[in-house]
Amino acid sequence: MMGCTLQLTLARRCDVCRQLIDEERAANDSMDAALFGAVRYAFCVGCRQAARRPWSPAYRRRWETRLAEQQAERVQEASHG
Repeated sequence: MMGCTLQLTLARRCDVCRQLIDEERAANDSMDAALFGAVRYAFCVGCRQAARRPWSPAYRRRWETRLAEQQAERVQEASHG
């Protein structure tokens, strides 16, 4: 007799590309981008995962905004370090 099991799993969704965040996939995708390079928007700056095409205008705006925020944080850290 087979039974059913119900499992609750918490999932996080990236606020840039809207994909579910998978830490293992993010690590693999990050390594691929570092080794082989990436086309602008192909690699999400929020979750470090490959972003699937087609890239919507909304995704591109979120991507540009997040990148600018990250760059500003780095400049601020460098000026205080």
